[in-house]
Amino acid sequence: TWNAKQYIDDFIASIYEHTKKISFEIIVADNHSEDSTVDMIRTKYPKVRLIENKDDGGFAYGINKCLSKSQGRYIVTFTPDTILQSGALDVMVDFMDNTPDAGACGGRLFYADGSPQPSYGYFPTIPRMLVHLFPVHKLFPQRLFRNFKRLSVTPNDEIKVPLKVDYPSGACLMVRRDVIDEVGGMDERFFLYFEETDWCYRMMKAGWNRYYVPDAKVTHYCGGSFQNANIERRIHNLESRFKFFDKNFQPIERMILKGLHLLSSLFYLLLWKIIQSFKTDLRNTAHDELTYYYKLYQLSRS
Repeated sequence: TWNAKQYIDDFIASIYEHTKKISFEIIVADNHSEDSTVDMIRTKYPKVRLIENKDDGGFAYGINKCLSKSQGRYIVTFTPDTILQSGALDVMVDFMDNTPDAGACGGRLFYADGSPQPSYGYFPTIPRMLVHLFPVHKLFPQRLFRNFKRLSVTPNDEIKVPLKVDYPSGACLMVRRDVIDEVGGMDERFFLYFEETDWCYRMMKAGWNRYYVPDAKVTHYCGGSFQNANIERRIHNLESRFKFFDKNFQPIERMILKGLHLLSSLFYLLLWKIIQSFKTDLRNTAHDELTYYYKLYQLSRS
């Protein structure tokens, strides 16, 4: 957690309230918060094991600190801006106990207003990035894309049973202890975003499956430590995406992917420059978008 006092308070309370069938320990790594998070946890939740980091090394850095102190046969990573719904952890433990090929699983995420949120996704590939970066799919009948596996998926109510996926969201990700012993913890080079994608990619290479479990429901406020910093979050996502490419893909794949990102950046830089010039009511939005796509342009050429 980092400067998310109210979120972490509500989150810890939800664990105690909604987890009845299993024993558990709670470990919180605080990445040098300045909002009295540490004092609140010490006073209100004395049974929580608190790790006080001297700096903000990012999400993976904090998670690895917790992993080093954990004792359970399953470890669950959460962002501090989550709230467990009734029985979520019980459902996930039951699923893992009965699914020996599962290296990890994640639940169904909802926004604070109750609407569904992206809960899992599929690893970046050239076709997926093409659809993600350009609206090409809108030029063809949507039935052609019905079974297309996208980078990020917001599940609907039609999915009733656990589903094999590439990676569940790191906002709620249960991992088997044996898997961590085999593949290691999160890669701390990912400051924010793609750390769970990379972790699950390593699980895949080691032969472990990953699942989405729809009956494990979690509210995710999304960005509790980054309020009013949407552009900063998006740029972190970009930087981590390129780190993932550089770490896991072959040179020819990286070249094609960077080329697609370069074309996308040029297209949207031109588009938002035109919007900025003619739509005065969108100038602030255009400024943020130009900042974002210029960063994309720089990363594509690096």
